Amino acid sequence: MKSYCNVIVYGENYYESYYLENIRELDQIDRKDHKVWIDLYNLDDEKIKDVVNYFSINDFTQMDLLEFNKMSKYERYRDYLYMTFKMVNLDIEEFKELEDTNIAFILFKEKIITFRETEEDYIEDVKKSLRILNDPKINYVSYVAYIIIENILDKYYDSLEEIGEYIDYLEDELMLNPNKKILNLIYELKRNFIFVRKSLWSTRNMINDLLLDDEMEIDSRANYYIKFVYNDIIQIIDLIETYREICSGMLDTYLSSIGNKTNDVMKILTLVSTIFTPISFYASLYMMNMPTNLSYLVFWGLTVATVLFMLSYFRKKGWF
Repeated sequence: MKSYCNVIVYGENYYESYYLENIRELDQIDRKDHKVWIDLYNLDDEKIKDVVNYFSINDFTQMDLLEFNKMSKYERYRDYLYMTFKMVNLDIEEFKELEDTNIAFILFKEKIITFRETEEDYIEDVKKSLRILNDPKINYVSYVAYIIIENILDKYYDSLEEIGEYIDYLEDELMLNPNKKILNLIYELKRNFIFVRKSLWSTRNMINDLLLDDEMEIDSRANYYIKFVYNDIIQIIDLIETYREICSGMLDTYLSSIGNKTNDVMKILTLVSTIFTPISFYASLYMMNMPTNLSYLVFWGLTVATVLFMLSYFRKKGWF
């Protein structure tokens, strides 16, 4: 996958986009009186070190960026704020093998840097929104981080809606034909919901730390945006918990259905064996000692009458 460095200089009545081969080319771009978003995609270790050195980012942040596989976290330093946002692809087609990816943010007062490993459509949507030049919100660097995270959360909502429909389908299949395939799908859903909840819970803690940090000084709108993100994450976690409880209920339903099916089989076997018990008795008593054809007819007449009597009696009792 090809890496790139996209620099966007934006503000009210201003928007310019540049693609750089080297981060030091940033010196040639006029950034006066404007905000800057530096979007870095799929950089190798050497290029990450170049960016870190260029912006005088400390070694702890550099180590996090090079590993880039940890849970969501937030750290505040003297000149910037560093946070990572872990996200999980919840597309129903890929729900069997969930993978999580990170996006890292470094927020200065006048610029924001994003580090990404994967190509995402919502990043282009965010860049388009910055072209709305008469929107005063674009004067804040936290707005870029906010709309990126909100776009990620919107994808969660859309995917969870599809998963909800998939759960409805499994419930219908479970009632009509409970089998091991349905059981495996339910276990898979439940296991994946635990994985997603773990990822989102770390994000929720990270956002909560942001809210509680009284000394955070990025811009005047940051806390306003953080509250919206926090509420959305709580709602998504609640929705995932609800789906997980539904899956637990479906497992109970499966076990009950299998138990009922087993009971029905045992009932039929018991009825058959009960019907054949008197017939076996008649056969053992008369079959070896029938001197005339009349005796043979009497045996069959008695057998049929017994079967009909027992069937009518069982039906009257409601046993089948």
